[in-house]
Amino acid sequence: MSILPSHTKAAFLTFLLTGVACRTAEFKSVPNQRQAPQRPGEVQTEEVKKIEPAEPRIVIAPSPIIDSALKPEPDNVITEKFVQESSRGTADILIVIDDSSSMVEEQKNLSTKMNALVESLNDVDWQIGVVTTSRVPDSDPEKCKIQMIRSKDTDADSKFLTAVQPGVSGSTAEEGIYQSVMGLKCPNAPWVRPSSTVAVLIVSDEDNCSNGEGCRGKEGEFETYLIDYVEKTLGRRVGVDAGFYGIYSPPGVRCSTASHTANVYQRLIDYKVKTQMNYGRICDTSYQSTLQRISKNIANLLRKTFDLTAIPVAGTLTIEGTKPDGQSLRVTDLEIVGRVLSFKSGQEPRPNSEFVVRYEPVSQ
Repeated sequence: MSILPSHTKAAFLTFLLTGVACRTAEFKSVPNQRQAPQRPGEVQTEEVKKIEPAEPRIVIAPSPIIDSALKPEPDNVITEKFVQESSRGTADILIVIDDSSSMVEEQKNLSTKMNALVESLNDVDWQIGVVTTSRVPDSDPEKCKIQMIRSKDTDADSKFLTAVQPGVSGSTAEEGIYQSVMGLKCPNAPWVRPSSTVAVLIVSDEDNCSNGEGCRGKEGEFETYLIDYVEKTLGRRVGVDAGFYGIYSPPGVRCSTASHTANVYQRLIDYKVKTQMNYGRICDTSYQSTLQRISKNIANLLRKTFDLTAIPVAGTLTIEGTKPDGQSLRVTDLEIVGRVLSFKSGQEPRPNSEFVVRYEPVSQ
């Protein structure tokens, strides 16, 4: 755009101030055009392009970002409240001991190891029932000949020593499976408590019915006879609040002192087992380490479990509660298998306290 000379600007202002009528001129800039030279006394003007005001626009601001922590919970979130009991629970342990003629040393080996079996059961209300592998005759009204040892007994060690050394004049057709059911049922002296964790330990240098085939067609021929009683009659869940254990001659690592490999017992112990080893060898010089391992496994089953209403969607469960040391419960303190919630050892809620869990359920 051309620039007006200073004397032209002054004349133009004078013209406006004197009030002389004038005609409004439009000025515009014509780019890239050469203009004629200005003559003396001539006022040079330029037309400018008239700019129309822009149409008004409505600007809609974007919605604010809401932090996920402030979002309302989905409508399908389940909230459940539980109470942690003061006791670590109750354990009912059945030992089925072989009383055939070849078991003298094995009974003696076991007799001094009660403390190893209950080593991990501190603050647990436990009781141990002991029966033999010899079936009681049908004519005997005392179908279950059982000896009991309880955690509150002041002479528990001596009772255990006597109970697991019943002698060696029993049947050579060792019926470990049948006697396990009879020992748990014990119609003449019921002892298994309604809400206890149940454990069965079979100790024998033979298989079920001696060679695994010695009681064809009879009750207790297969391991399923015991499994069904524990799960269907007692209402327990193997691997959750029930477990099977054994000291015998395992397949693949047979003991030279045993006449037969315990194939039936091995199938029983392997039922619903995960990675733990729930058995030992009958020919071991000491059963100490085997019983300590079994004790730890029973203790793991004793971790108080809580049944949820539904299976939680992974990553949605939260928990509110307090540990004995005053720290808050965390999701990492939990283990969830299906609808069953449990706490890792040492991470349980404060005794007699409530805790709350919230989660989204898996669609059925």
